Amino acid sequence: MKKLLVFSFVAIFLMMAAGAQGTNGGTGKWLQPPDMEYGVNIKSTESEPIVADDWKCEDPREIVNVHFWGSYIGWERENPEPPLPPPGVNAFIIRIYKDVPAGADPDFPYSHPGELLYEKRVTEFKERYYGTITHPDETYEHKFYYSLDLPEPFYQREGTVYWISIAAVMPDGSEFPWGWETSTAHWNDNACRYWFYNNYWEEILPSQLPSWYQEHYRTVDMAFELTVEFEPPPPLEPIKWQQRPDMEQGANIISIPIMPSQKNPVERGTVADDWLCLDASPVSDLHFWGSYPGWEEQNPGPPMTPPPGVEAFRIQVYSNAPATSPQDFSRPDKLLYEVWVKDFTETYVASIFHFWDEKWEHKYRYDLDLPRIFWQKRDKIYWLNISAIPKNPDYLWGWESSMDRWGDFAVKGWYLDPDNWWWEMIKHPYTGENIDMAFELTTCEGPIKWLQFPDMANGINILSLDPVVADDWLCIKGKPITEIHFWGSYLSCDGQVHWEQRNPGPPENPLPPTPGLSGFWISFHKNVPAGVDPDMRWSHPGELIKEIWVDFKDVKEIYWDSVPHSTGPDGLIWWEHKFYYIVRLEEPFKQEEGTIYWLNIGATPLPDSRWCWGWETSKDHWNDNAVQGSEEWWEELGASTIDFEDLILGTTYNCCGYKFTTSGIPVTLKKFQWSNGQWTSDGYTKVQDGGQAGGSGNEMWVNNVNLDFGFGVPLTHLSLLFGEYGGNVNIEINGDFRNVLNFSDINGLTIGGVLVTVVDFGGGKGGITLTGVINQFAIGGQELAIDNVEAPIDMAFALITKDDTKYCEGDFDRDGDVDGSDLAIFAADFGRTDCYFTGDCEGDFDYDGDVDGSDLAVFAADFGRTDCPCALNVP
Repeated sequence: MKKLLVFSFVAIFLMMAAGAQGTNGGTGKWLQPPDMEYGVNIKSTESEPIVADDWKCEDPREIVNVHFWGSYIGWERENPEPPLPPPGVNAFIIRIYKDVPAGADPDFPYSHPGELLYEKRVTEFKERYYGTITHPDETYEHKFYYSLDLPEPFYQREGTVYWISIAAVMPDGSEFPWGWETSTAHWNDNACRYWFYNNYWEEILPSQLPSWYQEHYRTVDMAFELTVEFEPPPPLEPIKWQQRPDMEQGANIISIPIMPSQKNPVERGTVADDWLCLDASPVSDLHFWGSYPGWEEQNPGPPMTPPPGVEAFRIQVYSNAPATSPQDFSRPDKLLYEVWVKDFTETYVASIFHFWDEKWEHKYRYDLDLPRIFWQKRDKIYWLNISAIPKNPDYLWGWESSMDRWGDFAVKGWYLDPDNWWWEMIKHPYTGENIDMAFELTTCEGPIKWLQFPDMANGINILSLDPVVADDWLCIKGKPITEIHFWGSYLSCDGQVHWEQRNPGPPENPLPPTPGLSGFWISFHKNVPAGVDPDMRWSHPGELIKEIWVDFKDVKEIYWDSVPHSTGPDGLIWWEHKFYYIVRLEEPFKQEEGTIYWLNIGATPLPDSRWCWGWETSKDHWNDNAVQGSEEWWEELGASTIDFEDLILGTTYNCCGYKFTTSGIPVTLKKFQWSNGQWTSDGYTKVQDGGQAGGSGNEMWVNNVNLDFGFGVPLTHLSLLFGEYGGNVNIEINGDFRNVLNFSDINGLTIGGVLVTVVDFGGGKGGITLTGVINQFAIGGQELAIDNVEAPIDMAFALITKDDTKYCEGDFDRDGDVDGSDLAIFAADFGRTDCYFTGDCEGDFDYDGDVDGSDLAVFAADFGRTDCPCALNVP
């Protein structure tokens, strides 16, 4: 059986399991949502009683906002559509108390508020109609959502239980007192209410509320949310280029240096792969993946002994020799750059099993700073060669293949000089397919403000016209945006067929001219953080800041690559041809540092064209998911976290065909197959809070039923927590159905074209991760708990600004200045004409093969500077 040990997954799942109940989109500290089915309002006014509920501080940041739900008792109870505005409230009194735990007070054995810690009268608040429910007694209750800023933050201590009371100050003579709404969520003990004249806190019991409430609940909790100042997650790592390692069936290709002194280069050769310079910023750091073929190949890992090791890496960069015919392939051309690096880090990543030769491969990641910067030019293609001198000649080093595709495929061979070379494309040892290599380029400075790279392994396009697709980003530096780069592809306007989907594309078969477009609508919006809008709890675009129309003739469209997709049990392959777009803004978009914005990109097809355009998804995830919609309504794509907290605890849904909705995602109950192959429709799923899946708060107990999640758009990644407690389990991906005893039986398998990774946490609990294009997903069991279903979707785009970095090309030793030591290096190179033979001409700034007067002018302009960026080892 094919297995995969990726220990980083364990950390991811443990973080999922540790997520606190009630957090919301990074801004919420605590959330108890309103009950929009059986909820009731409980009077809470300054004329008594005032109602309070408890919460536990699990985030030490101070509380700055309070949100809650309420209604006016008896107002328009016979009217299904209330006339607005409502009767109104003059102010709210917010009080926060210490907790008196149950059993601590001999007079009142239940927990209740204690010492008053905080009290503020708030007259400025937002009141918004939220919805109307019909009670079993055929009366209507019109619920409202309230949001207010605390005049002063409330500072709290992590791990401490507090109580909050919310009381309305009613206008004089008000006929309809205000009531606080009950919640579907239960935590700790019942809510309480305070009677001023009797001076005591009374526990609120279900028996004191209407009969329909008592039929569904054994506890009473109130609907409120506590939030903090929004702190966006850290920005993405400033990567210039990335091709991720293939952790499913990746292969290592031995790559050893070929020296000019070797008359007969060895057969194995050295390995190279190409990349495109997007922004002209320098390459200052290099990261890549590799392993040692034959070492510990019978050990499933992780290895208990250090790896054989590498004495030094030789890093080379070549110019590009493009293919001249469909039968040809592009290859490295002239040697531009060469350094030897002995100072690097080697970090164990994972062990994978090669089922084709029944051997284990232990993958490592390598990180190094280039001792000399490689200066590149925008829109140029270059080739990277990485080769290693091993410490132990019995175990040579191999460069790992990538799951991503770009341009032409990797090659192996040798290069002695511009006229003596040999290269051939590399074939995967099992699949026989051409491959790309796994590496990452980073920079110290540059004009890229934000980059979410396209997913070149499993990425898909999402139609963006009406509705339009949008994604968010964080302004890291306040410099204005001058260019927008993004990725997309063509598909039919009904979304059913991709353009040229039976054509594998270059280099095997050239593509015809693209269908083209009329142009793009591009707009920038302010951010509405998650939890602020009660109707759309996810973050989404807010106020329009700027909108522009870009005619297609003013857009640069560049072929990027063709990616094969295989979805469904039949394994039928179709191709998606991705393109790269560059739009230069006539007026730069000015922004504020530290602020989140949204970018909308919508494409208008040509008149009478059957082909529309889809924005490509990204391999990177930041903050919240992308959305699709319009100014009135934005639908979240995928699912940030389906934690089932919006469902009523104890609710049971019976099979089959029944559908319920959670976190905006419809879930359909389907038949379950037992281990003997027999199908049953007698199962059910129930909302419980036992923590049996390893999460917190609500979870789903799944008993002899399958749950089919309708995400609405294809996904490329999905994860969840589970707990197995008896019987067999089912899983279905893209119509490929599997019936197994335990989820561990499918670890490392490809189901419906999707890689399945299962991590065991012990005690029957674990996590599942799916990687690939997911059009359909269902899961079920006989005694199974699931929680925290996550399916992130982000879009591929780059934001570019004017690059005003004052680089020092003459700072050869990267010490932050251009001084005598750099002059000595340049002087030693001056006059050389053999740079393409060795790649070590430090002074060949223009990479024309020699160090001459034009290079001297560049060095002279830098000489004497002490403010050079990209320095290393500066005291």
